[in-house]
Amino acid sequence: MDDLTLKDSIAADGAVPVAFSPDGNEMFTAAHLTSEFIDRFSLNATDDTWTSTTKVMTTSSLGGVLILQ
Repeated sequence: MDDLTLKDSIAADGAVPVAFSPDGNEMFTAAHLTSEFIDRFSLNATDDTWTSTTKVMTTSSLGGVLILQ
């Protein structure tokens, strides 16, 4: 049986849904009920970590994220 191990965590306001850009180098999280933000993160491939790059204010809390290309 494989056990899950926490590798790292990110600071995101009440993140519920998570979506990735088509190339996998950006991650988007949205809050539901706790705040009205979409957080955008960029992948640092050198050390395999995510860095917060943008915080976008929305008009209400979100329940999901859809990335369209």
